[in-house]
Amino acid sequence: MISLRRYTVFVALGALILLLGGYFHEPIVTQAKYRFRSQVPLTAQPGEAPAAPAPTGPFRWDAVPTQYPVAGPLAQLPTGTPQKLPRVQYQFPKESIEHAATRKERLAAVNRSFERCWQAYKQHAWGHDELAPLSGGVRDGFGGWAANLVDNLDNLWIMGMKEDFAQAVDAAVNIDLGVSTTETINVFETTIRHLGGFLAAYDFSGDKRLLEKAKELGEMLLKAFDTPNHLPITRWKPQEALKGNQEADPVVLVAELGSLTMEFTRLSQITGDPKWYDAVARITRLFDEQQEKTHLPGMWPVVVNAKAADLTEDTFFSLGAMSDSLYEYFPKMHALLGGLEPVYKKLYTGSMSTAIENNLWRPMVPENADILMSGNVRASSQELARLDPQGQHLVCFAGGMFALGGKLFDEPAHVEIGKKLTNGCIWAYKALPLGIMPEVFNMVACDSRVSCQWDEDKWRQEVKNRHSEKPDVDELIKDFRLPKGFTDISDRRYILRPEAIESVFILHRITGEQYLQDAAWDMFTAITNATTTELANAALSDVTFSPAELAQGTTGGTTQFDSMESFWMAETLKYFYLIFSEPDVISLDEWMFNTEAHPFKLQHEIQRRHVENPIARDQARIRKRQSKTVQESLANEETLYFMNATVGTPAQDLRLHIDTGSSDLWVNVATSQLCSSQGSPCSASGTYAPNSSSTYQYLNGEFNITYVDGSGSAGDYVSDTVEFGGVTLKNQQLGIGYTSTSGEGIIGIGYPINEVATQYNGGSPYPNVPLHLMQNGDINSNAYSLWLNDLEASTGSILFGGVNTDKFTGELQTLPIIKEQGYYAEFIIALTAVGANGTTGSLANNIATPALLDSGSSLMYLPDNIVQTIYNDVGAQYDSSQGAAFVDCSLANSDATIDFTFSSPTIRVAMKELVIVAGVDAHNNPLCIIGISPADGSTPVLGDTFIRSAYIVYDMSNNEISIAQTNFNSTSDNIVEITNSTGVPSATAVANAVTSVAVASGGARIGSGPTGITSSAWAIPTAAIGYDVALLGALGAGIAHAL
Repeated sequence: MISLRRYTVFVALGALILLLGGYFHEPIVTQAKYRFRSQVPLTAQPGEAPAAPAPTGPFRWDAVPTQYPVAGPLAQLPTGTPQKLPRVQYQFPKESIEHAATRKERLAAVNRSFERCWQAYKQHAWGHDELAPLSGGVRDGFGGWAANLVDNLDNLWIMGMKEDFAQAVDAAVNIDLGVSTTETINVFETTIRHLGGFLAAYDFSGDKRLLEKAKELGEMLLKAFDTPNHLPITRWKPQEALKGNQEADPVVLVAELGSLTMEFTRLSQITGDPKWYDAVARITRLFDEQQEKTHLPGMWPVVVNAKAADLTEDTFFSLGAMSDSLYEYFPKMHALLGGLEPVYKKLYTGSMSTAIENNLWRPMVPENADILMSGNVRASSQELARLDPQGQHLVCFAGGMFALGGKLFDEPAHVEIGKKLTNGCIWAYKALPLGIMPEVFNMVACDSRVSCQWDEDKWRQEVKNRHSEKPDVDELIKDFRLPKGFTDISDRRYILRPEAIESVFILHRITGEQYLQDAAWDMFTAITNATTTELANAALSDVTFSPAELAQGTTGGTTQFDSMESFWMAETLKYFYLIFSEPDVISLDEWMFNTEAHPFKLQHEIQRRHVENPIARDQARIRKRQSKTVQESLANEETLYFMNATVGTPAQDLRLHIDTGSSDLWVNVATSQLCSSQGSPCSASGTYAPNSSSTYQYLNGEFNITYVDGSGSAGDYVSDTVEFGGVTLKNQQLGIGYTSTSGEGIIGIGYPINEVATQYNGGSPYPNVPLHLMQNGDINSNAYSLWLNDLEASTGSILFGGVNTDKFTGELQTLPIIKEQGYYAEFIIALTAVGANGTTGSLANNIATPALLDSGSSLMYLPDNIVQTIYNDVGAQYDSSQGAAFVDCSLANSDATIDFTFSSPTIRVAMKELVIVAGVDAHNNPLCIIGISPADGSTPVLGDTFIRSAYIVYDMSNNEISIAQTNFNSTSDNIVEITNSTGVPSATAVANAVTSVAVASGGARIGSGPTGITSSAWAIPTAAIGYDVALLGALGAGIAHAL
């Protein structure tokens, strides 16, 4: 959430200082009344009585003449059927009695805090903008238009305070917009607080008086756009506007210019009048046109020139103060408009790509936590961008923004970034003695986001560098009260800000992870303990003192000061309330919050993207192995786990299906018959345009995968630059499909000997992606680790060249990979026993059957006799017509497990990971299947219903698999490199492991291997580090109506 309205500005620009001088520290209160009615009477003929005042106010802004009418037709709201956007909110299971009791206790505590503050406002400051929480006085810095009252209309409704809501509405609709307590109106603040407040209250209640008041506000705010170029005056003097001939300012904060879109758009949606949408669409077009023309292409500087319509001059770039909500509104506008206006996706993806590269940084902290923060950049060009590793409480909104954008735009890596940013803010709260994060601070930026070890000497030196006034570092740390990790705290205040809890709330609703509710409770108790006054809650001047120092009175006076901005109740307490509410209270799939936390009702259906029938999909994969051909599902297929990458120069964004069962990287072209067909089946994953890339090289026309039914994917083998996870692979060989049957590109990460060019064209293996990473020096060994996380999680990770020891429990145990026809070609290991509920081998013992670890398969496929035993044990009913075994959905809540043993290590798979909601019956009751099916004579497969419960290291350099029980929903990281000399770190070889089993002929893409070529020929040791790439588990999103 923005910014400027509440923030000590640090930009050393003279004009900006003049613009903001005194804004944040002096009370914005005046008893002067600026009466606009006296300057422009209501419309009436000479000699007649003035027109009757509007029922909601004495002054009619719509009667004020327009000096610069808009020429030509107005921009219209997008038309057409809204897109079915990906579901954002996590599907929360039924909570336990214990969890419900704790949650409700916390909810009640938040509710009491809100009611206490509301009653104090009613008693001491009714009708004024803000209550002064220490003195009981009032503040009227937002026109005297009852900002706190309007800002909290929706809260009163949400919290069930319906009598207070009715009373507040009666007062709010009679606010006189013809009188102001301030000469200058902040258009942005008035839009997000007042207009947003009225719109949200109308969306909840349907009270037409609220809509009429919103329209009245909208008419007034449009007058700020009455300039020659129709860009708004963001610090607007209405009395000057009434005289005519106003023009936009040459010095404008970019957030104030670009953060009016949601409110103006929603007003046009409700009223059907396009004039408000037209006003902000013009601004959006300007941002679009100049996005790549700034000194840091993709982003816009903090200060822009609205008078000249120039957004490119300044060189200071930030996601924080004075820029924040500009970027926040891009994904939200995409959702609000039903995905029908593509420009907002372009603005988001372009700006976030630049921000990820330049503004995000990992702080060095004593715990070595894998967290991120967002800093400021000074850039005269992209090559000369300089990062200031500053943290701000305000920029904590970015975690929620990235997570929301990641869900809406199918960018799972952004969800992971959002999580790390949010965890960074949680860490900052815990690091301070009061448990509250300060406004502005600096830390040491790590050299790498992948691995960063605490270096106390480095921290101390940086403290000394920033505070040259004292030579003694220990004295500096003591005097400035710097917790470890902090090198400076330039603004020690906490002004009741919402941004941290905002992102914690959004992440919790998106991921369902319990630690976020616990973190929220810690934040709430810390804040209320330090800020509570006799009347309400007050801002703090210094959060670096300890509770003991406050209690002892050794801080030089109280740290509380007499300020409680309306966002404390409207935002901070709202988000605390909602995180402890039931998940369907203001669902993120039904509402979209503006930057003041006002929820706007979405006018279209948002659905979770579905995985097509996993049974049919996996049967196709089994047929592929039996026939030495490749079969994939057709147009509607959704991948199971995928990663984001770019191909070409300039980079072309693609989403690639992770497949351990194949070895080629291949992508679609937009002109293929499939991708150009109705419904744009390739749009979600993207397509590749080779002729648009300056680094594209044609290799041959031999890329051709033939499918069982005679269809397939065919095209060229080419080379181009491939980037993902922060690394660049130049001249990477890949296939491009001019004809294909899948809308998803695939990144096969198996043995090079299993490449199509080798198996079917008789050629030599080429370095596929994992091998190329090693040869490129990016990793030390041709190995990677896969962590898919649990069924309900939105993300997992693949770690090339390393092991993340925080992602598994117990010991990593190493098993040999089984050869096929004399070659190491697939990830097959020996399954020796199957048990249940901790009893090894109780269902099948001493079986020594091959099992293929295949991330491209949804389910497990086991020998028929073992499957029947499992079905009998869990009460599954097999339906041969569906190829699936149905179970009672309540089985997912049992403590039962199916246990798989591989000579020594045993992986226990809980029923909640095996039971999948696959559809509904005629009465709309859920139908569930168990994620195990008969292999029907083919090579058994351990697909994702198994892999999610295991942490697996695929070591192609040593032809080994290391395996351990996964650590579900781990939020920490400890990454260790894999080297050829030592193998997988901390892994222990299994004694007397089964090394040879009979493998069915015709494994996936296995033919006669080339003479003299074995996998060991492709194990070239080079020194490097590992890196992590986020994956999205679409299967965990549900499979409704799939069967």
